Amino acid sequence: MLVGGNGTTLDASGSTGAMLIGASNAALVSGVSSTSIYVEGSSSSINLTGAGNSVSVDGNGNAILATNGANTFAINGNNNGVSAAAYSTIAVNGTANTVTAGNNAVVLDSGSGNAIQAGSQSTVVVAGTSDSASIGSGSTVSITGLADAVHIVDQSSVSVTGTSDVVSTGNGTSVYVGGSGDAVSAGSQSTVTIAGGADTTSIGSGATVSVAGPGDTVSVGTQSTVSVTGTSDTVAVGGAAAVYVGGSGNAVQAGTSSVLSVAGTQDVVNAGTGSTVSAGGSGNLVEVSPNSFIVMPNPTGDTLVGATSLFSGDVISGFTIGDGINMLDLLPGGASFSMNYASAGSGGGTLSVTDGVHGAVLTLQGSFLPGLFSAASNGQGGTLITYGQPGTV
Repeated sequence: MLVGGNGTTLDASGSTGAMLIGASNAALVSGVSSTSIYVEGSSSSINLTGAGNSVSVDGNGNAILATNGANTFAINGNNNGVSAAAYSTIAVNGTANTVTAGNNAVVLDSGSGNAIQAGSQSTVVVAGTSDSASIGSGSTVSITGLADAVHIVDQSSVSVTGTSDVVSTGNGTSVYVGGSGDAVSAGSQSTVTIAGGADTTSIGSGATVSVAGPGDTVSVGTQSTVSVTGTSDTVAVGGAAAVYVGGSGNAVQAGTSSVLSVAGTQDVVNAGTGSTVSAGGSGNLVEVSPNSFIVMPNPTGDTLVGATSLFSGDVISGFTIGDGINMLDLLPGGASFSMNYASAGSGGGTLSVTDGVHGAVLTLQGSFLPGLFSAASNGQGGTLITYGQPGTV
């Protein structure tokens, strides 16, 4: 059936065979199934009530409403508006189209500037450029395009491998970030893997996060489990977190009452008050906080750093040759400077330092000889305390 001309009104109820719809038509296509429908013209308004049809939209500026599911659409034109029911399959290849699909839809978007909305339990691939998409819960979503903006609701599975995309997901989502320059936010109780480079990711509380890419910026909520094995990443984690730092050149900050294991190299780690820190890597800088328990298990040249007040109430275990304690506000070598070690037996003792204005008392676990503590300028106006060479106590 060929429908042509301008301003034609068609009732194609019960029609069979292929249909070609031209320009500026108003068509009611009902009772039709398993039919091929070609929309070649522009500015037509089509109401499709059947199911199982194959609809190809090659024209521009058409409005198509499909009230039943299981139709298949190929949208190749521009500026079309398509509303499809549940269980539809839609390929969007054109530009500046607006597509709404119901639940359990399959949507492949490879065009540009399209606006996509899909219901829950859908499968969506966003491979175009500068597209926007809103997707319901329980969906499977792959974002491989450029500069797309995508929002996904809770309990979904999301893969972001494109470039410069902006992606937000709900709670309980599984997210893989493998692209570059993406901005991703995930809700609480999510599982997130960041393997791309130069991505910015914000994640809610109670999450499980792996940061393996280079140059990423990551923010994670409280009570999360975080593994940082990439390079040159910046990671901030809320309180009561469990954090593993195994990469190199990373900057990691954790909130209060966290547990941190530092096994990488040349990392800068800051733990909140009341945290437990294991500094077992090589050449790491651990910024201390009050009332923390710090373990330095291997002689690998790690340094604890902070103002004297930040060492208040800390317990340090494993401090040995090659390690350092860098007190930023403790003036070295002045007339009022003193450092004294008081042994409490084989279990350790206390190291007291003061410059007459600033001071700290460190609780050290282990066996130490008082004459092997040394204090010297850190080159920045503070004092670096080491152990292993004869010094002045």
